[in-house]
Amino acid sequence: MNMRKLEYNPELKNGDRVICIRMDDEYSAVPMGMGGTVKNKVNIFGETQYEVKWDNGSNLSLISGVDRWVKEDDFKNRKKQTDESIVFTITKGELIKENFYKNI
Repeated sequence: MNMRKLEYNPELKNGDRVICIRMDDEYSAVPMGMGGTVKNKVNIFGETQYEVKWDNGSNLSLISGVDRWVKEDDFKNRKKQTDESIVFTITKGELIKENFYKNI
């Protein structure tokens, strides 16, 4: 199975769904793992900011050089691949254990 790494802080466009990985604001109402929809992209003092409508109702922006996020589709696809690989690993481990005991 080809496991590619998640791309952190990919460029976004209006309508993209994102998952917050880390928001550098101790008073942020957006916890890690919260999803949201990109509403606008602006450039302020050389930093790209994405205005996001978060699923919990917050409207905080993501700042490219400060916060961390992934696209929701990439996250879901990666999680599915990871879940499948865990099942494969466990199954392979049980087969190895079973074969080991049969050979004794």
